[in-house]
Amino acid sequence: MAITIDEKQYDDTKLDEKTKNAVVQVQQGQARLRQLQGEFDNVKIIVAHYSKYLKDNLSEDALVKTDDKPADKPAEQLKV
Repeated sequence: MAITIDEKQYDDTKLDEKTKNAVVQVQQGQARLRQLQGEFDNVKIIVAHYSKYLKDNLSEDALVKTDDKPADKPAEQLKV
């Protein structure tokens, strides 16, 4: 089997064990990056969906007025 690095092909049967291990580590790292990118994209979709839901469904009755805000507990900040 040939391994391509920087557009050059290398015969993996002629590589030492440390080099073969490095190839495996790079392959696993690239696969993990693809997996994490997919998870990141999914989380962005979820955040966008629920942010829109909140904007569309928060009632005016739940809105805290400045004189109603408890002084000892700061309000939680969400960026939606």
